[in-house]
Amino acid sequence: MSVTKNENFISIIGFIIIFTAVIGFFTFMNPNFLTAKYFLTMFKNVTIIAIASIGLTFVIAVNHTDLSFYLTAGFSAMFMSWLISKNFSVPAAVITALIGSVVFGFTTGFAIGVARLPDIISTIAIGVIAYGCSYLFSNGQKIYVNKSNISFLNDGNILGIPTPIFFLLLFYIIFFILMEKTKYGTYIFAAGSNRIAARLSGINTNAVIIFSYILCTVFSSFAGMISTASRGNGDVATTANFLMPCFTAVFIGSAVFKRPNLLGTFLGAFFVRMMIDGVLLLGIPYYVGDLVTSILLIISLLISKLNTFGSFKRIRLVAAVNTKGGVAK
Repeated sequence: MSVTKNENFISIIGFIIIFTAVIGFFTFMNPNFLTAKYFLTMFKNVTIIAIASIGLTFVIAVNHTDLSFYLTAGFSAMFMSWLISKNFSVPAAVITALIGSVVFGFTTGFAIGVARLPDIISTIAIGVIAYGCSYLFSNGQKIYVNKSNISFLNDGNILGIPTPIFFLLLFYIIFFILMEKTKYGTYIFAAGSNRIAARLSGINTNAVIIFSYILCTVFSSFAGMISTASRGNGDVATTANFLMPCFTAVFIGSAVFKRPNLLGTFLGAFFVRMMIDGVLLLGIPYYVGDLVTSILLIISLLISKLNTFGSFKRIRLVAAVNTKGGVAK
């Protein structure tokens, strides 16, 4: 077994140990934590953040960031609510609002991939534009819709599976295969590791980056729609709490698997939700959950940074050995 595989194995085992220890702690503090009913509820709760994190995983994989996705998601949720209030059917409202999110995603990807604008500043600016547009639908007010019209997104069932969980499993299976088992997945990681080399090898890195940002806005927008369905009204603030948990989920996955990975993102999202729900179950104020999420993000960032540093050291070591051995000059 190679050094890299050994390190991956150790990090995965370490995560399993921490995961099990956290479950044990919360169960010891409150036996209701380790019940099938509570875990099913928690699994349903995690779907919103887990779905919103799918596209962000792709953006991080191409070595960029997105600080606009949660604001764009708010725009799409408000757009959907406004369309339903105007007697659009729910499918038509959902599809139309998702098309609106595609426009924002394409604009962001074009600005960063083609125009080469800084991703942090660009996404903040585009996110604020989306946030401002959200208010155009309601003049700053909530949009109340008949919950029975959109409850299927949150409370319905498909093939006997709760609708949010069904979409969660469907999306993760499809896009895990896309990222890990197809040529496009190779393009994503190539563009993220060395954009110039990827472009010289024939990869359209601009298209890869644009597509990644489109995925980011579409998935976060769909998650925002599920959240809206659970509330029964369109609210600009519906998706305001997406930012930290999504980034934390992605970077926990990166820390465990040494790179952005959808399986890691899902485990990270579940871990974050488990920590938040566990804190609430103990009767601790809800805002402590934000503190826990922030601490987890910092820790996962540090571990990811150490992983990257270690990878660069191995690359330099291999290059030095090859040079001495006459392989490379």
